[in-house]
Amino acid sequence: KERKKAEERSKQENAEDVELLRKLLSANDSSHLGKRACISGTRIQLLDELETWSDISSPDANRLFWLHGVAGCGKSAVAASISVKLDSVGRLGGSFFCKREEEERRAPRRLLGHLAYFLADGHPAFRQALLSSLKDPKFTVDTGDLAYFDFIIRKPLSFSESKPVTSETSLMIVIDALDECSDTEFAARCLVHICSVASWVKIIVTS
Repeated sequence: KERKKAEERSKQENAEDVELLRKLLSANDSSHLGKRACISGTRIQLLDELETWSDISSPDANRLFWLHGVAGCGKSAVAASISVKLDSVGRLGGSFFCKREEEERRAPRRLLGHLAYFLADGHPAFRQALLSSLKDPKFTVDTGDLAYFDFIIRKPLSFSESKPVTSETSLMIVIDALDECSDTEFAARCLVHICSVASWVKIIVTS
């Protein structure tokens, strides 16, 4: 009887944790799904280069791939295509497509929330540390962007990096049009920090 109660309590706690994490996904239509990809047969060399680089076992020590270009040169299509390609082989942790015209997709904290969710989905130790932060009485939804980053990414990362990394915890993230974020410099610093601390993460960014 006591074991059954414990199992029911565990299920309830897990459901509450899932709901707590889902609240971080606050930007609608921000993933690569439904976005225009490259025309078949184009940008093959670049897409192959990105796919090769994205392999976590690659000898390339740089974990941040920044794709620059003038507006309209097809960066978003490349981001959508590599996201689809990585997703098809189970290597995509998540994607976020910024958009200047939509508050949900230009606010840094919306991007940070999605990043934290992606990281939690890819690393059990980070997930537990993040949940602890979200349940901390000191954490409030009204906190500033820097404090928000500290609570949901920096602190959980500092804890999770002390845990063993396996092939199951390697993670690829694609961020498109970072230059359309309302605070590009702050968002860029956050991405650099993640890649400099988390050996199990690689991020492709277009801007």
